[in-house]
Amino acid sequence: MKYYSDDGEYVHDLEWWMDTAREIGHPIVVELQKRDTSGDGMWCLAQGEHIYPSDDCGRRCRYYAPKNKVRGCCIQLRSCCVGTGKYYRITEHGSVRFDHD
Repeated sequence: MKYYSDDGEYVHDLEWWMDTAREIGHPIVVELQKRDTSGDGMWCLAQGEHIYPSDDCGRRCRYYAPKNKVRGCCIQLRSCCVGTGKYYRITEHGSVRFDHD
């Protein structure tokens, strides 16, 4: 499962957010994410941004590396996430509680 915070730019697993809350010394509120199945766009790990893949992705991107080593979907692409509306508060001690607000 992945979580997102309005303070951050990326989604991370719960352990990453727990470590971050301990490190910064104050609570963090995160939202549970689910996989976006609309298929509109993808997340490119190499470029670190939301993209719309196309047939000429291999000609336009220097990071292009097809999964089958010939052509097709790049190994750098991941599904995007959308919020579920379920928020959790992670304390500076690392405990996790459902946030009703």
